[in-house]
Amino acid sequence: MKVTFAIHYIAMQGEILHLVSCNDSKQWPMKCNVDNMWEVTITVKEPFAYRYCAKCGDAVRWEEGEAHNMLFFEGFNRLRFVDAWHEVDESRLVDNLLSDNQERPCDIDPCAPKPGYAWVRVYAPRVKPDQVLALVGSGNSLGYWDVNRALTMNCAGFPYWTAVFPLHQGERVEFKFVMKASDGGLVAWESGSNHILTGSFTAREATIVSDLVMRTEN
Repeated sequence: MKVTFAIHYIAMQGEILHLVSCNDSKQWPMKCNVDNMWEVTITVKEPFAYRYCAKCGDAVRWEEGEAHNMLFFEGFNRLRFVDAWHEVDESRLVDNLLSDNQERPCDIDPCAPKPGYAWVRVYAPRVKPDQVLALVGSGNSLGYWDVNRALTMNCAGFPYWTAVFPLHQGERVEFKFVMKASDGGLVAWESGSNHILTGSFTAREATIVSDLVMRTEN
């Protein structure tokens, strides 16, 4: 299977980003496209864990924290994974405690990736049982930044939330997560800058965004 790995990274002068397999330490140099997105496409026979590192001469800067894990989905000829650079996030340890002590009944089935669509998963355990998480952004599927038209996410894998929306070839979408009350009222916007996602140039490819963390003000 052909798999494209992409990650947003603002490189220093002379830095080149590499994808590195945690299984056998094999490395693949990446190319920088628009919006500081680095990409590489390789042939994958089975799922593997991986990290990113930035090289500049003999200097190497590695990601911190947990490795990325490739999620394997059946029925696709191509997949595209859009990752976030991992840094140690101490607040996530607190989030784990919150999720362990918080029950959230959910009677819906998880949503799955589709060709020509983006499948987004975010870690957000701080969403209370009487609240929902939603995606709002620049495209029609995400409500053109209108919170009242935001796409409600699927809570079946809580504390992870998922959503699927159309992502056309070459389309550029910006988005954020919002917490909403069960009656639809706005609770809080995600902090920080917008997430940016660009559609694949292959209509039958599914785009996977699987390792985002809901950013909240402490």
